[in-house]
Amino acid sequence: RMRGLPFSSCNEHEIKQLFNPLKVVGIFFMKDSQSRNTGEVYVEFEHSDMAQQALAWNRELIDDRYIEIASIAKEEVKQMIKKSSSTTNHSRPSSYPQYGTIQGAPQGTIQSGGGGYY
Repeated sequence: RMRGLPFSSCNEHEIKQLFNPLKVVGIFFMKDSQSRNTGEVYVEFEHSDMAQQALAWNRELIDDRYIEIASIAKEEVKQMIKKSSSTTNHSRPSSYPQYGTIQGAPQGTIQSGGGGYY
């Protein structure tokens, strides 16, 4: 889970660049009731060891804002997305059309086999 991201300027390309050379396979932006970014994003990596490596970017800057990166279990990601889906709109980045869904979560969420989440 990433927190503290700039509300308006942060996008999937910027997140992918932040974690380069790690392979990001899923990005899910949390939205408020008016479809605006909340500054919280779930990121999935190709492998769980890449997710562990992503912790090195904790407290990095994006647009002069410190971001927080913390480990989160896949089940917790599903619960957060499911809980918020009834009251908010979410976006799946168009540059990642290969994303499917997290089993048990609403359409437009992230999933990939064996990856780790942050």
